[in-house]
Amino acid sequence: MHKCPNFLLIRKPFMPTVNNGSTLPGWGDCTCPVTTINPVTGSCGQSMLNNDDFMVNTSNGRNIFTGSYGFYPNAACAPSSSFQSFPSNVTDSFGYFIGVNSIVIKKRSIDLLGNMTTTKLSTIDPYTSLRSDIYTRMVRRFSMVTKRIPRAELVEPFGLCFSNFSNGTQVSIKVPDIELSLQDGKKWIISTANSIKQMTKDVACLAFVDGGPTSEPAIVIGTHQFEDNFLVFDLENWAFGFSSSLIRKQTSCSNFNFTLIEMN
Repeated sequence: MHKCPNFLLIRKPFMPTVNNGSTLPGWGDCTCPVTTINPVTGSCGQSMLNNDDFMVNTSNGRNIFTGSYGFYPNAACAPSSSFQSFPSNVTDSFGYFIGVNSIVIKKRSIDLLGNMTTTKLSTIDPYTSLRSDIYTRMVRRFSMVTKRIPRAELVEPFGLCFSNFSNGTQVSIKVPDIELSLQDGKKWIISTANSIKQMTKDVACLAFVDGGPTSEPAIVIGTHQFEDNFLVFDLENWAFGFSSSLIRKQTSCSNFNFTLIEMN
């Protein structure tokens, strides 16, 4: 298995221990207290619960959560600067949560209420949802920075769509990055491949949805924004690592080794 030499752990000794005796509502005997559920098969992942790595792979829907994996390219390693601690005010809730301070689009910050907005990482929701007040400001800003791209008729459930031509599922337009500003100055960069969804050969849409005026948590990051991203969840040390898009590092989740290997 490939090892990351600069793996950084940010410790949170005051965080509560994980209760592996809990079950996820609606998912039977899945005792993992986080939403590591394969969205294709609906099955629970069988892996080490104190240090989970996962990706959402767009290629063929294989069970990406089962077993232990080795990743070939060095670029898949999340750099030490990408690690941040889990927020300390989230308890008794199923899922992974991080803190987001602001959303930045082309150097303009969309400030969020309070010093930090609790954000859920979901392997069930297909697209990132934002509370209505955040969503409205984000779409307005994104519309301004993409004003040169022709608009298309809206496709539900999206609020901003573009006219473009694509021969397949790959997005052919280029849009500015969306940056999630996290704790300690960390940035999760969402590039075109994760911010835009090609709906038809002629229409692509901003892959964020309105979660409603009272949405809690205010931000839920969905699977489209995870695609071809390498994420590390270290429950023992309450640390979270991410690579941002692997496409920019000249690799993808298709290079992931799905062969089950024996753990030493």
